[in-house]
Amino acid sequence: MSPQEIVHRVQEQAKRQAMRRAAGQWDAFPETPGALTTLPSFARLIAAPRSPAFESVLRATVADSLAGRFSALGQTWPKAQSAPWRGDAWLLDPATEKIWPGAATYAFDVEYRHNLELGDVKYVWEANRLQFLQPIALLAQNDPKLARFAIDSVLSWMDANPPFTGVNWTSGIELALRLVSIGVVVAGAGHALTPEESARFRQFIAAHASWLERFPSLYSSANNHRVAEGLGLAIAALLAPDLAGSTRRLREGRGILGAALWEQFHTDGVGVEQSPTYAAFTLEMLCVGALALRDTPFAFGPRELERLGRATSALAAMLDRNGTVPRIGDDDEGRVIGTGMIEEPRYVSSVVSLAEAVAGRTDIGSAPRDESLRDGLTAPAEVRFAPPGIAHFPSGGYTVIRDKIGETPFLLTFDHGPLGFGGIAAHGHADALSVWLHVAGTPVLVDAGTHLYHSGGPWREFFRSTAAHNTLEVAGLSQSVAAGAFNWRHKARTTLGRHDDGADWETEAHHDGYRTRLGVDHARRLKRTPSGFRIEDRLVGAEKTYPVAIRFLFHPSLSVTAENRHLRVCDGTRVLVSFVGPSGMKARHLRGEGDIIGPGWYSPSFGKRAATSCMVFEGALKAGETAVTEFEIGS
Repeated sequence: MSPQEIVHRVQEQAKRQAMRRAAGQWDAFPETPGALTTLPSFARLIAAPRSPAFESVLRATVADSLAGRFSALGQTWPKAQSAPWRGDAWLLDPATEKIWPGAATYAFDVEYRHNLELGDVKYVWEANRLQFLQPIALLAQNDPKLARFAIDSVLSWMDANPPFTGVNWTSGIELALRLVSIGVVVAGAGHALTPEESARFRQFIAAHASWLERFPSLYSSANNHRVAEGLGLAIAALLAPDLAGSTRRLREGRGILGAALWEQFHTDGVGVEQSPTYAAFTLEMLCVGALALRDTPFAFGPRELERLGRATSALAAMLDRNGTVPRIGDDDEGRVIGTGMIEEPRYVSSVVSLAEAVAGRTDIGSAPRDESLRDGLTAPAEVRFAPPGIAHFPSGGYTVIRDKIGETPFLLTFDHGPLGFGGIAAHGHADALSVWLHVAGTPVLVDAGTHLYHSGGPWREFFRSTAAHNTLEVAGLSQSVAAGAFNWRHKARTTLGRHDDGADWETEAHHDGYRTRLGVDHARRLKRTPSGFRIEDRLVGAEKTYPVAIRFLFHPSLSVTAENRHLRVCDGTRVLVSFVGPSGMKARHLRGEGDIIGPGWYSPSFGKRAATSCMVFEGALKAGETAVTEFEIGS
């Protein structure tokens, strides 16, 4: 931690203590009469045309909310005692069925990072983003019952969560996303607000904006949370521009959003969190902000839109023919416009579509769309993915190869980038030199996923470790070593080497994750062959022999048959890929079992894990020797 950050943290603690005096008091933000502004971008969301199929999904989701049913992040909440939710329903953890601290506890006294008894705080926060009100708001303009439900839900939340108390006032990103939901509610149901209710909504906005202004995420915390805070400040100021401090907050929020285009993306456009889904989440925040600011003096300028387009292009380069991307690093299914109650397997594609429109581009990755904020929560009906070829992202650290064998296309992604963003690399995984393979739009070689955050314990450590990724591990050690759920005490550094982008393409990189501990680097080369490609792994450095394990994890929907070093991977009766492991190495076909932590587990969504096939090749490798794995596509 730098001296500047230490000073910031000390000052932050002082401000937390000072704010304790206002805890629990909505009266600290006096009810003031005044209008609430409907943001034009949210009005377009409300008015956007919807397909009959999506309209059906939307109405089913709204019916669940009206009945007190809520599902998200792989969990189903116990049915609420009433709808709208009341009291402790806002504090309920669906996995443990226990109640988090609320109005009786000062927010910064709540221990949420390591509270195994209460559960993973992501669950209670998810419901309190109020995003389940967004579908209701979409249908509320001509339905008084839905408008009343949305308004009463917000007022109930205020009753159960007075300012600066309880678990729901502990994290700025949660407050910011709640403000976005309020903006959507105002656009869809604001016509039904009484003057007294409008004044209470203004209290809600003022309290949230005050918190965001007072407790910025800076230094090692200045990741996607900081972008959300900028968006929240801007939305709050636009919703109630006559509130004290709104002009100042609008300028600050606009400044944060503009800076994020350079701070949250590498120069080649790749997201600094080293996770495509986190890049999409950040890009969605920026797009929502850009649209909200468009008709104001604070609109994004040409240089910023160009930068937005570059980030969009980098993300689009990773889309396969079905509009999905390799799941790399953390993915907690965060959304800005949307709700966890509606699954979005093509979320990244939908954000690319929105960002393409916002940036004024028509040449990037998805079918051209309008700017109605992710088409009313739907993904594009048609995906326009990049043509065959190789895209190198030297700063972000990926090589994306699009090729085909015969008529079978494949997408191969190679990681030679940094561990993650900033000093803590919070959402990165120890996946240097990993590969991800999609064949004909079907994920084949996959990332193990995320599983859990704060309550993950040893499972969190495993899912971030080298053993959970498609790369080589030396002497049973992770190339980067975790220090808690969002930190690292040892980081591998990766370097891109020579590459040839011709028909017989090849690309090489190495990392130093084992250099200080074992005296060797790991080098990996990918090379095109007539029937597919090969992976060549080498150790570079001390002339010693080391035990190594080379692992490949498969999507659980596929069948994997193994005979010694030979494998065949099928999707039903269709063979997607066959491959042969390195000569002289022992082959083991593993599968997750019980509660045993180790290779053979896949997390399909936050909080879930499923057993799947993992092939591991184990043996001894001497520095300078090469272990070769041969892949044949569609054979």
